[in-house]
Amino acid sequence: MEHGEIGKIPGEIGNSSDTVPGVPEYLTTPQAAKELNVNERTLRHWVATGLIEPDFRTAGGHMRWDIDRVRAELRRDLRRRRDEAE
Repeated sequence: MEHGEIGKIPGEIGNSSDTVPGVPEYLTTPQAAKELNVNERTLRHWVATGLIEPDFRTAGGHMRWDIDRVRAELRRDLRRRRDEAE
């Protein structure tokens, strides 16, 4: 980084692109819905009906999601429903 340049040095703590191996990246509800290819309202409906739960809520009440955990949970639920139908 040149003297006087504004911005972060690649790899510097706090860069938005930094990830810690083994620590999930938590997504907002719009981001999670996009990753799951569903509408945000669908994701909120699944929460309201108890199908899934967010990983946590922020101090402001916003849901945060570990998308890998959500996908695994939805797959388990789908398998369970298929097994019950047989």
